[in-house]
Amino acid sequence: MALSAAVVSWWSRWQPAMIHAALRTGAAVADIAAATGLNTDEVVHLWKRWSDVQTRVVIAGRPLLDPDEVRTIRQRIGEEVNP
Repeated sequence: MALSAAVVSWWSRWQPAMIHAALRTGAAVADIAAATGLNTDEVVHLWKRWSDVQTRVVIAGRPLLDPDEVRTIRQRIGEEVNP
């Protein structure tokens, strides 16, 4: 049980970053949902919440995520989820 709890905790922590990596490579939201066991709304919610935080964090004058990349992904998600 402890191992299961540790795995769930780790996966939950890294899941938004892995979703972002998949989106960067062009994976469809539906495919990410199928791979993660989440529904498309959950995938979008996790990614949006994570990317909002990451774009606000600035180190040495640069955000952790490129705002242009995030805008491009947001637009693609919108086109996929709300055609």
